[in-house]
Amino acid sequence: MVKNILVIVANGSEEIETVVFIDLLRRAGANVTLAGENDIIHCSRDIKILPDMPLHKIKDYQLFDLVYLPGGAKGVQNIMELSQVKTILENHLENQKMVATICAAPSILSYFQLLKPGQKITSHPSVREDLVNYDYIEEIIVEENNIISSRGAGTIFQLSFYIIEKLFGNETLENVKRAIVWSD
Repeated sequence: MVKNILVIVANGSEEIETVVFIDLLRRAGANVTLAGENDIIHCSRDIKILPDMPLHKIKDYQLFDLVYLPGGAKGVQNIMELSQVKTILENHLENQKMVATICAAPSILSYFQLLKPGQKITSHPSVREDLVNYDYIEEIIVEENNIISSRGAGTIFQLSFYIIEKLFGNETLENVKRAIVWSD
């Protein structure tokens, strides 16, 4: 069964956390839609990415199997300014769909008040203070209440592999690892 994933980016989003995630999930067979605040996204290291579609064309009620938010300090700030993102995330969490975040992006969930009191979460150390009201755990991947969080650009492969296994199973994960000549 095809899995549909929405990736939301804004100017300042982290390139590695965006491109590696999309690449690996598409290799696994996911239908990944990259939605951006603009037609061209200037990422954190000024690499330009062309989204598949503008975010405003995503219907607020449209459901994906997973919504992913990459980090990048400026990108996270810009995503927080997009009120539609809160609606999309709320809708997915209310419908028991998964939301994944990495690096500074878990602070988006805090900003939009989408984390439950005491919820387990992790992030890049630079935004730890934004998450003091939650159970902050310094692990590579933390999952609770359909929210998956990870630490930063250096953990993007582990996060992507975790999600591939969760959505598609171990056989697909091993096939993807073989295809990219991954060595554990």
